[in-house]
Formats: sequence, structure tokens, C-alpha cells
Amino acid sequence: MVYKPTKDRTVEEVKRVLRPADVADQAKKIRHYVGNPIDFIIQECRTLSLGPPPTYLALPNKPHIRDLIRIFTFPWKPGQVVIIGKSRQMQATWIACCYVVYCLLFKRNYNIVWSSLKEEHAQAVLDRILKILKHLSIITPHYERKGNYIIVPSLDNSVRGVPRGDTQITSFAYSLWIADEFAKIQPARLQDKIFREALPALALGQIFFISSAYPDTLYEVMYTEP
Repeated sequence: MVYKPTKDRTVEEVKRVLRPADVADQAKKIRHYVGNPIDFIIQECRTLSLGPPPTYLALPNKPHIRDLIRIFTFPWKPGQVVIIGKSRQMQATWIACCYVVYCLLFKRNYNIVWSSLKEEHAQAVLDRILKILKHLSIITPHYERKGNYIIVPSLDNSVRGVPRGDTQITSFAYSLWIADEFAKIQPARLQDKIFREALPALALGQIFFISSAYPDTLYEVMYTEP
């Protein structure tokens, strides 16, 4: 059984349940993952396999999966925009969620915004992030969901899920912005408007645009040009 902190059970209380060898193993794992997001995502994160039956499995050990993990975890320059084309088989959204989990657990004062096309899509992403957190094998600091965000109070970290064009993107300073299905924001000039309005809040942060193909956009070119 994996014992984890909850609102009513602190890390110290969890440690009292574990054997000394278990505590030492947990500490060794956590020390290794600090500064090693690729290992954390590959070894710890579980994503949903639709089965049947539905179950949570490690990411497939495939070259494109490792390449995507390297892209998300690369130390990009602040304010640099990284554009990623995706398809269902690539699991880009799951990998992005895994990277968000790493940031929530291993950074401090780190605020993330995840923008989706609709409110229900943003909520579904937060559900995925919670599922990943709940299936980790390591002890985690206390986290909780409050409305449209997940917070880790002891580290002052959070992730907010918002629909496209939401004023929350421009109302806070963020360390990371993931814009999901950005190419599907139409008309295309609206993409430019959202980006320009959000940029001041992200001048010192990371920016990822991930999307599947959409006609007459850069993403269509990415999928059709050699």
C-alpha cells in the first residue's frame, strides 16, 4: 500500500507508518528526481489506458515518447514559444500533464496556467493531473483542488485550468503556460490577440503551444510538409 499525506495526515505521520527502509528508499528516489524530470516522468507517471479494462500504465518506451519528454523538460529560454504538433497516439497531452506534476512537486513559487478550448476541457485536464498525482509511488506534499486550480500550499505552487481567452491568463504572473489545441482557436487572428495579451504575464516563463492539425494554420503545415 502507498501511504500519502492528506489534509488530515502530514508527511511525518505517513513516515511513522512506513518502515525505516521504506523511508530511506523514498528519500533516495526523491533526491534523484530533483533535477531529473525525464526520469521522474518515465519511472513515476502513470497515464490512463482505455483498456479494456481501463487501467493506469507507465508511458510506452518509444522514441517519440522520449523525444516529447525531452522537449517539455528542456531548459528553454524565458519567453520562448515552443510549438508542438500532436495526435492521439502521441500522448502529448498526457506528457504535458506529467511535466506539470513534476513542476508542482519539485519547484517553488511556480504558477502554471493551462488554457483549453472550453471550460470542460480545462477541468478534464485538472482531473488527469490529479490522477497522475494519486498514482505516484513517492510521498508527496499535501495538494488539493480548489475550483479551477490545484495547489501545493507548502511550495506555493499551483496550476489553473482556464478556457481560451479567459482574463485569468492576463491577471497573474505565470511561470508556465500550456495552450492546448491552440490552432483550433478561430478565427486565426484571435490566436494572435490571446498571445499578445498573455505575453506580459509570461515574459519570464515557459510557453508551450500544443495542437492537432487544423486547416490553414501552422499546424496543418507541420503535418503535411516533409
